[in-house]
Parts: sequence; C-alpha cells; structure tokens
Amino acid sequence: MAIDPGTKRVGIAISDPLQMIASPYSVLHYKDYQQVVKDLLAIIAEKQVVKVIIGYPLREDGTEGITSPLSHQLKAALEERNIVVQLYDERYSSFIAQQRLQQQGINSKKAKDKIDAMAATVILEDYLSTLK
Repeated sequence: MAIDPGTKRVGIAISDPLQMIASPYSVLHYKDYQQVVKDLLAIIAEKQVVKVIIGYPLREDGTEGITSPLSHQLKAALEERNIVVQLYDERYSSFIAQQRLQQQGINSKKAKDKIDAMAATVILEDYLSTLK
C-alpha cells in the first residue's frame, strides 16, 4: 500500500498480492490527524497490507519539503502498531498523476481526489519497479 500524505487529502493506492500492479484505492479527507490514522489502520487490516510506502516530499536538492514532517509523523504512528513502513521519494508524483488524468480526459481541477489517489499509485508503481 502507498500513501500520498497531504494537509487536505491523503491518497491511497494498493497493489495486488503479487506486487505487480498498483491501483488507486481511495482518498481520505483530512479532518483530524487521529481519524486519518484510524482510517489508515482500518484499510491496512481490511486489505491485509504487509508494507506501507509513504510518499516523502523532497526538494530538487534532496532536502526535506514543507510537508515532510507529516510523512515522518504517519510513519511513526504506523510503526507504533508494528506495521512495516518505508518513506519513499515522491518527487514528481503529483505532476505525473495530473498528466495521466489529462490523458484520460479528466480535468485535474475537478478531480483533486483522483489526483491524490493517482499520485499514491505513481509512488507505489515506482517502488514496485525497484523490487524487480
């Protein structure tokens, strides 16, 4: 499972059991941090997730982006519950997601939820490609 954390929405993507195909799963709307963690834990349990990849926003020079603390916070919260978590460079994932949606004829301004779930999919696809 991959998570694209944000301050308004959290995109989620899930792979098949063979870790070959990543697909958009859902978007959580950020109302309260504790609720986001509860919702993530419910999805992890329901889908029997064995590893969570969290998008880690880095700048071009490799330093942490503005929302990097959120990625660290989510990582710590999930690891406290014995979930295997890895931060993963998410540079360009939102840009690639927007391009994919445009190619499908979906206006990105009207499909913010789709962008977040698609960005999580891009992160997961990239991660899965490193396993081959």
